[in-house]
Amino acid sequence: MVQTKLVWSGEGGDVKVAGEFNNWSPADTSPSAEDNTRIFQADLKPGRYTYKWVVDGNWLVDQSQPTQTDESGNVNNLKIVEETAESTAKTADDDSPAKIENDSPAKTESTNEPATAQTDANAATATSDASEPEHEPRAV
Repeated sequence: MVQTKLVWSGEGGDVKVAGEFNNWSPADTSPSAEDNTRIFQADLKPGRYTYKWVVDGNWLVDQSQPTQTDESGNVNNLKIVEETAESTAKTADDDSPAKIENDSPAKTESTNEPATAQTDANAATATSDASEPEHEPRAV
C-alpha cells in the first residue's frame, strides 16, 4: 500500500472527494495547517484511480490535473499510484502500510481557469477534456 494524498486548493466550504478508491462515496477532507487547501489521504494499492471532487454538493473535475473520459463520456480526474521501493520494503518487513509522501508537484497543462486541486505523487499524463458532465460519475 502507498500513502496517497490529493489536495484541493479551490474555493468551497464543504469539500469531499469520491472515486474508485472509496466506491464513489464522497469522503471528507481535512484542512491543511499550512494554507487554505483541503487534503484527502488514503493508503492505496498501486494502480489507476479515477475520482472527482464534491464541492458544496457539486461534482467537479480539476482541469489542472490529469483527466480521463470513461466509456459513458464522464470526465474524471486520474491518479496513478505506483509502488515505490520504500513501500515494497516496508510491506515486506511488517505488512503495515507505507507512509510515504512525495511533495514534488505534478506537471500539468496550464489553463485559464484557476488551479483547484493538486496531487503530490506520480501524476500521469492523460488527456484533458474541457467539457464536464452534469451527472454523477461512474467507476471505470
